[in-house]
Amino acid sequence: MTAQCLCLRDLGQEGIWRLLDAVRSQPEPSGALSGCRALCLTAHASPRTLEDRLSFAETLRTQGGMLREIAPEEWLHSTDALTLQTPLYASCADVILAQEWEPRRLAAFAANCPVPLLNMGNEAGHPALALADLALMHQRTEDLSTLRIAWVGGLNGLGFSLMEAAMYVPFELFMALPEWSMPDRDLLDLALRAGARIFLSREPHLVLDEADVVYCGAGPRAEDGAPLRASMRLAADALALSCPGAEVLTAETLSPACRADDRLLEAAMPVWTRRLRMRQHMQALLLRTLLHPAAL
Repeated sequence: MTAQCLCLRDLGQEGIWRLLDAVRSQPEPSGALSGCRALCLTAHASPRTLEDRLSFAETLRTQGGMLREIAPEEWLHSTDALTLQTPLYASCADVILAQEWEPRRLAAFAANCPVPLLNMGNEAGHPALALADLALMHQRTEDLSTLRIAWVGGLNGLGFSLMEAAMYVPFELFMALPEWSMPDRDLLDLALRAGARIFLSREPHLVLDEADVVYCGAGPRAEDGAPLRASMRLAADALALSCPGAEVLTAETLSPACRADDRLLEAAMPVWTRRLRMRQHMQALLLRTLLHPAAL
């Protein structure tokens, strides 16, 4: 079967831990993607998605590969059209990166894709970024069973991937979610049955207590028609409930869509430099794993 990563469950516990351990035991790879031809198909281009495209492009460039991007208006998105286009895309790429695809359409495309396929991020998951963030936390906390992650605000693909990761990595995930942002019930039930330590609340102060890492969650999109709730905006005084020195991460990098006090977004900027470097390290390892499963 062709290697694919649409969500973290595709990697499983062994695959996830192999990648996390590789970051700790191996220096940053060099030339790991030599000659690799990657094709990025973006369904919805926006400033929010630009950072991922730039990050993957730089990863491939520095690792000896190349990335070709197809803009949303340059390809047909319907399921029937994708079935016909799949051989064309596969003929000019060693790996395909799918960005912001609707999950069902991505699954249908994956069923017929003869080359490795990676979900570069969509509403249901962001596996590469979740793995990179966990690897960054693992550098600071050797025993991840002692790690408590807090999430305050709306869910996005990264939030769902962290819920998935909690099935395989023994951290605690405490999430304060507004009424307009509901978790996927099937995913939540699966995670809890698998032993994930996930706690959900409507009250930020209940999830921030003793947190080692705090995520500023996403705010509702304008097209959602949902009201903003001030109680879901992460404020500096609320952050005082977390552990001293708790790191602040953003659900959408440094996007204004994150619901956080401006001072907290400024505080997240120094972490972003290390986070970007780790993203590129993990992207290289993940792509190499999909292309050469026995490489790690």
